[in-house]
Amino acid sequence: MPWAVTPPQKQLILALARGKYRGFNDSHFTEKLCAEEGLSLSRETVPGILRAAKLASPQKRRPRQYRSRRPPRPRFGMMALTDASRHDWLEGRGPELTLIGFQDDATGQILSAYFQLEAENTLGYLRALHAMVAAHGIPLSLYRDRHAIFQRNDADINLAHAMVRVSHKPDRGWTPKAYKEREIPIPAKLVKSLKAWKARANKTCNLVFPTAGCNPKLDFLDCLKAVAERANLGEDNFWLHKFRATFATRCLWAGVDLRTVQQWLGHSDMESTMRYLKPSRSQQVRQKVNEIFA
Repeated sequence: MPWAVTPPQKQLILALARGKYRGFNDSHFTEKLCAEEGLSLSRETVPGILRAAKLASPQKRRPRQYRSRRPPRPRFGMMALTDASRHDWLEGRGPELTLIGFQDDATGQILSAYFQLEAENTLGYLRALHAMVAAHGIPLSLYRDRHAIFQRNDADINLAHAMVRVSHKPDRGWTPKAYKEREIPIPAKLVKSLKAWKARANKTCNLVFPTAGCNPKLDFLDCLKAVAERANLGEDNFWLHKFRATFATRCLWAGVDLRTVQQWLGHSDMESTMRYLKPSRSQQVRQKVNEIFA
């Protein structure tokens, strides 16, 4: 909590936020305090100190969107609504089931309903859709939510060109850094691994690393901490953003120009990218010095 931090520590945090780490968002700033300054604080503590000192987060937030209620269609069959619900439908007398159904928008009539043991998935929707069409014919239109089951994201990973595309995902409420969509090259070794993974993956799900029911995997940080602990590396020294920083530093050391790395990272200014340009002490650097004075 903010009141558990000593006054000198607060002053140091504020000085770093105004100077050395100016422009960093709260999460990145917290990680840098731990990694570079030896201040291990929670992600709630640091923003509390900054807001109390009237230091706003540089990360822009989109204004809340307000949507008006859509009027129903005037006639039966003009639109079918579909959704699914995971629930204890048997009231403790059996396992939880997923109900997938279609409903007519104009009349509210249930057009089809399908129970399954599995979580919400593509096959379940197709079965319910087949039952609806067989009983009532094909509706003029379908209205559904923004679940990943209905989204095709194949274009985000182009294995033929070894490229990953970072793009807006309104169905997941996610926006790229600095609101900039971009393409990032991936190494041939990773392309080979992804092709092998794709060959074994569930063909009905369009996510690279899904969980049950074709939902996005959200526990990458927990997995990273577990791997670090098994390797006796100290889990507190590993976080996801560290790999982004390592990627940027290695690219710059390898000779990739700053402007290109800036574009890959989605930085709005060159100064943010230059923070990753750490001094290199490798043998290659020494060799270059020798070549200059040969």
